[in-house]
Amino acid sequence: MAGAEEQVIVRFVSEVDEYAVNDEPLELPARLTRYGLSELVNHLLRPARPVPFDFLAGGELLRTSLRKFMQLRALSGEATLELRYFPLVGEPELTSQQEQPDWISALSSRLADGLVVTGCYDGVARVFAPPAASAAAQALAANEDGHDQTGSALCELAPPAGAAASAIKAATIIGAPREGAVFVAVGALDGSLRLWRGRLRAEGGAAGVGVCAGVCVGHDGSVEAIAAAGSDESEDAWLASGSHDGAVRLWSVAAAMDAADAADATAADLAAATPVDEGGDSLGGGKAKRRKGAAVAPPPPPPPPPPPAERLAPRSILRGHSQAVTGVAWAGISLVVSASMDGTVRSWDAATAQSSHTVGGLKGVQALALSSDVRGGGGGGGGGGDATGALLAATGHDNGLVQLWDARARPSEAAAARLLSHTRWVSALAFAPASPYRLLSASHDGCLKVWDIRGKLPLHTLGAHGAAKVLCAAWGGKDGRAILSGGADCRLLVHATAHTEQ
Repeated sequence: MAGAEEQVIVRFVSEVDEYAVNDEPLELPARLTRYGLSELVNHLLRPARPVPFDFLAGGELLRTSLRKFMQLRALSGEATLELRYFPLVGEPELTSQQEQPDWISALSSRLADGLVVTGCYDGVARVFAPPAASAAAQALAANEDGHDQTGSALCELAPPAGAAASAIKAATIIGAPREGAVFVAVGALDGSLRLWRGRLRAEGGAAGVGVCAGVCVGHDGSVEAIAAAGSDESEDAWLASGSHDGAVRLWSVAAAMDAADAADATAADLAAATPVDEGGDSLGGGKAKRRKGAAVAPPPPPPPPPPPAERLAPRSILRGHSQAVTGVAWAGISLVVSASMDGTVRSWDAATAQSSHTVGGLKGVQALALSSDVRGGGGGGGGGGDATGALLAATGHDNGLVQLWDARARPSEAAAARLLSHTRWVSALAFAPASPYRLLSASHDGCLKVWDIRGKLPLHTLGAHGAAKVLCAAWGGKDGRAILSGGADCRLLVHATAHTEQ
């Protein structure tokens, strides 16, 4: 019939079981876009409250009308278009902000317990409790005056007495949760790389103190990146570090961690020991009566000082980059990926210290992240991972570009996508633990952006840092859905994201 509206045959497939509809093909107006399709699915579902949906067509987020998509793909009008749908990622909500003494240049979070570590330009790393999951939860954590009670650190890791403080450039939590303690690796501008054991503050007490458990010796320039591996499920623990000296160094730190635990347990046993007089009466309380003629026990000796920090030599030195190494990540326990300002991304066999693959020709790389499909947990990478398939990496560049790569493909075939939205230096990247497709980016343009890498445009842009440079960003919280960020405004910001699956 003349003037009849163009139709497209569509079959809906839900990626979340509770939102599934009949998958029989439907003829729909070709003019429909994401919004109209979402309304249609809601009409079919009739939920108690409307649920906005996003749609995948041909493996990409649908950001045009059905007609335009069919034309761009040169698809026949008689073909059935499969649309996979899932709940739309909602606008992240700012739930808390914590003032810190200096620029926040490093962030790390552990999913097992939600602990957060920040590293600042004052040379101090601080450990915080898990971020609030929502604004309502944050309000419950505030006192009657409305002041944030979650802002006080559980522990502070400060330079040794008499040592000059150097700006922290990288930090990561190491290992599984320990009762009342946490291990953190901290890299600084002066080339130092220290392993800390922090004692966490008891409820209502003062911030805990940290003891340096090891000094990793070898870097000749600023330590720009640290990643941990093999820490959640393995008895061993490894670090990879990248520096301005152009090298990647691998460190085994499990023995130093065990020694620090043992030293702390010995100190705790001595502190718990209570002296008694010859009659068996306790002298600890100061009020017990002493029998006449009974000898008085000498006061207990002061607790022993912590043992000197062990000096650790690298197990391997990975050489190949010609300029500063700005990103490192583990893909399992045996593969390390590094990125450099020399414009290359290299994959390394951790056992042989040999470069197994190189992608080159990039503009200087400033940030690196591996998809959660291939990297493991444990505060910065490592654990499991695909050893043979694609190795999806994201790199951030000083011109604002975010580039996606298959780090195992041939250089001519490695580029997967270019994400253009930032206007200045991309300082941090992180794939979400909850989704291998969701990527967080931070930039000196003051913005955080949340991406679904199946599309070309950011899902959300967060400008809560204003004009200040954003220097670091990470996913946090016990479910890995909170967005953590810090920068030149000296504020640690936490945004909560909606609980959706993809």
